[in-house]
Amino acid sequence: MTHPSPVPIHPRCKAHNVDGSPCGAYPIRGGTVCGMHGGRAKHVRAAAEARIAAMVDPALGELHRLIRHADTDGVKLAAIKDVLDRAGLKATVTVQSDQQITIRVIDEPQPIVLEQIHRLNGYPDGRTDS
Repeated sequence: MTHPSPVPIHPRCKAHNVDGSPCGAYPIRGGTVCGMHGGRAKHVRAAAEARIAAMVDPALGELHRLIRHADTDGVKLAAIKDVLDRAGLKATVTVQSDQQITIRVIDEPQPIVLEQIHRLNGYPDGRTDS
């Protein structure tokens, strides 16, 4: 027996076509309507971006909680890797040849993620004094 999910796995545009049928297209990222039904408007895009930005602090807080209190090391490791990846701190990439050359690829952290990391570490306003 299958139970329908109360929340669609892939949300669809909330607008309706002229004939009254649901649009069915995918909404813009963070939005509720597709580009054809207002998703391209500046204020709609701004609201969608604000919705996504509002999820950053709670998401990082939850990852922080998982790192500190997860039941298994696998969950902790996955949370740690996710935080480091989002902060732009990539794992070392090794390329071997006859001369055994090692190439390290380390990207700079994204400013907003770095600010969140600083905030979680207790710095005021997410910044360091440096």
